Amino acid sequence: MTPPVQSETLDCRLREDDPVRLGAMLLSTDMTFERDAARLIDPAQAALHVARIAFENPTTPNGCAP
Repeated sequence: MTPPVQSETLDCRLREDDPVRLGAMLLSTDMTFERDAARLIDPAQAALHVARIAFENPTTPNGCAP
């Protein structure tokens, strides 16, 4: 198993004075991640970039029946 990347050694900035850039790929149905991330990430410290993946939520009453 590959060990996780240590954040101290990973520099995601384009220029030295830029904030760190974080990226996330989210399902199109996820409506909470960006709001929660905005509460946790200081914009002076990091910029969040999000890409959405098309996803049609297949959850219906018929789909949940045994």
